[in-house]
This record gives sequence, structure tokens and C-alpha cells, in this order.
Amino acid sequence: MVIYLTTNLITQEKYIGKDRNNSPSYFGGGVDLKKAIKQYGKWNFIKTTIENCINLDDLAIKEIYWLEYFDAANNPLFYNKTNKSYGSINGPTKTEKYLNRGEKISQSRTGIHSEAASKAQQGIKKPKTSEALIGKKKTKEHCQNLSIAKKGIPSPRKGKPDLKQKGKPKPGAGGKGKPKIGAGPKTGKYIIDTQTNQVFPSVKECMETFGIHKKKMYIILKEKNGRFKYQI
Repeated sequence: MVIYLTTNLITQEKYIGKDRNNSPSYFGGGVDLKKAIKQYGKWNFIKTTIENCINLDDLAIKEIYWLEYFDAANNPLFYNKTNKSYGSINGPTKTEKYLNRGEKISQSRTGIHSEAASKAQQGIKKPKTSEALIGKKKTKEHCQNLSIAKKGIPSPRKGKPDLKQKGKPKPGAGGKGKPKIGAGPKTGKYIIDTQTNQVFPSVKECMETFGIHKKKMYIILKEKNGRFKYQI
């Protein structure tokens, strides 16, 4: 952990900063310093150690000491804009304007929506924004934009059965209640017993005659050499 001094070898301008890792490639985060590095090239700058520090608190105290010692903020030979210790351990210096930017952002947003919603966004009140906007009528233009935005987007429930629907589907239900593919007889409506050639008018009657369970019956009907077959 060090307090370092970065020097521009061409103009002799300097920058004081702190570096926890003492990285040789880090020359500082000052705005003016970065502009100078971009202008003159990094190879025209040198970094030297002013003082070694034992911990983070000592690092911050020593940075302020050396900034005030050279009065870097008011010294034309320094890139520093302040004599205070701001920012991360090896990050850019944060000015007062940067630190107070949140107040202007909050003020600029005040009153954009309804009063209740605006207070909710500032943390003064905490009702849901949607509740605060209840009763606010949409303009005709807003409604048209919503309609245009939804055009061409298929309904997620189109063609799907209604889970709440009970009993026989109503006419024009859009395919609701239709049997799944593969369910029921595929060919013919009669059942023939291939051993006795007896014909039954329905699967149900055949099942009742032989006491076969419904699931078992349809398995037999699907078997290639099964006893019962569909007949037209």
C-alpha cells in the first residue's frame, strides 16, 4: 500500500494518489491525468512511491496529508482537482459534483407521474405504483399505441382447452374438448372377435361381454395379432 506520485516527463505536471496493490501499470484515475496520458502516451509518465502505508486507514490519512502538503488542488503543476481522499483504493477521484448527482436526478423526476406515484418513487410513501395510477384514464393515442403493439402477437391460450370448463364444450368453442390424437378407434366402428367371428357394435359392448378393462381392451386392439380387431 503506497502513496504515489505520477509525473509527466514532458510537462513536469504531477498527480498524487493512493494504490493498495502498488500496480506498476496504474498511474491514477484523475480526469485531467487520463486526458494527458491519452495525449502524450503512457510511456511519457513515470510513477514513484512517496510513502508506504500499513493499512487502509493509514492510506487515506497519508493521501490527504500529501495532497495538502503540495496543495495539489490549487497548484497548477498538479492534475488533482481536490485535496480530499475520495473514491476507491485505486479508482478515480470523485468530486463533490459527482457525489451529489443523486439529488438532481431525484428532483428532475418529481411530478412526472401522479403525485402519489412520484412520492412512492422517492421513498416518501410506499404504495404500489400501479395502485397510485388507478383511475388515470388512458388517452386515445395511448390506446391506439397499445393496440398496434399487440397486433400479430398470437394469444397464448388460442386453441387450448379451458381448464375451468366442465361438461360438453359449447358450440364454436374453437376446438376445446376435442379428443387427443390417437384416442378412440382409428378405423371402423365395429369390433370383431377373430376367434369366433362374432361382431360387436361397439368397444363398450365387447368389453362388457368379456369383462375386459378399458385400458386392456385398447392395448389388445393395437396388437398386430390381437384377438379383437376394428371392422368397417
